[in-house]
Amino acid sequence: MGLTQGKALLCEMVGALAAQPEVQVLFCHVSADEFAGIAPWQDIKTMQDWFSGYVQKVNKLPILDHRKMHVDISLGAYRVFNDVRHETINEMVNHANIAKQFAKEKIGSHVSFFRIDISERV
Repeated sequence: MGLTQGKALLCEMVGALAAQPEVQVLFCHVSADEFAGIAPWQDIKTMQDWFSGYVQKVNKLPILDHRKMHVDISLGAYRVFNDVRHETINEMVNHANIAKQFAKEKIGSHVSFFRIDISERV
């Protein structure tokens, strides 16, 4: 795509993310094509459904339409439970990043949730 078109695609992807009214997501651009976010999902199925809808929305973006391209998206998630945890935001983001690396190893768009055994394999 090139740098200019790649940046334009990322901007449109962020716009599609911000335009999803069904969930309030706090996110930031981390590097190149990576973002980190915090969202209040109560269950894994709801998050997976949201992710599938987001992937479909991104792949219908006008910037991709004329190119007949498909974008694969990998999402890593760290689930915070109601019990007391003494983890910092950095540790939680790191756990989500480990899950994302696991998701990227698969072909296509995937969401992976952090588990201890994933951190040992990545």
